[in-house]
Amino acid sequence: MADMSASSASTPQELLATARELTRRVRQAHRGTWFPLLLLGLAHLAAVPFYRYGPHPMACRPEVRAGDSGITFCTSYATWSFIYWPVALLLVYAAICGFYVSRSRRRGIGTRVRSYVCAGTVLGLFLSGASLWAVHHPLVQEGSLNGIHVAGSAVSVNFLYRAATPAVAIGLGLLVLARVERSWLLTVFALGYLTVVLLPRDLGQFVTAPSVWINLPHLVINSGVLLVGAAGFALSGRRTR
Repeated sequence: MADMSASSASTPQELLATARELTRRVRQAHRGTWFPLLLLGLAHLAAVPFYRYGPHPMACRPEVRAGDSGITFCTSYATWSFIYWPVALLLVYAAICGFYVSRSRRRGIGTRVRSYVCAGTVLGLFLSGASLWAVHHPLVQEGSLNGIHVAGSAVSVNFLYRAATPAVAIGLGLLVLARVERSWLLTVFALGYLTVVLLPRDLGQFVTAPSVWINLPHLVINSGVLLVGAAGFALSGRRTR
């Protein structure tokens, strides 16, 4: 009688432990984080020719100051990059969607990756357009957004200009993927990647004759972070099998 009571008392705990273990295995089987990171990292490397070659027009805006003739601020930008990123991101997210759907069918596990793909696509297109706007509206003065001077907002305005890039859209999309996969490790990685992308980098932007290779360090650094992350998640996935 005592044995039956002990057995019945432990049954709910065993069932709960079994359910948790099954949930953990399902989540691990569902995760394919290395594949999006790999494609997004390669997309950065593939962007190098589009930044290097093609036209590099200048967008200029004068800053009028009281008591002098003012200063003209100009930015040089790679025209082809604004064609490359929307097309590249659409192709990458389509490939990611296909990968997850095929993986879920093989393993008989449902996937919610479409929310990540939709969010990544929308963010990518939106911030690609925002970056196009930003290069045609150079930051002529600290705390000035499109000629509107806002007191005490220099840091915020500079941050907004740095955030208007496809790289930031990729990082925000990874946060959505982390939510879909319920992966705290991917959340930490995505936040670290966004930190790297948004850090101010004085690599010679404010020069009289900017080099056509000026974007190469940014692309290589961002790509390196993503590719290292892809390798890390791939190795982690193999160890947990």
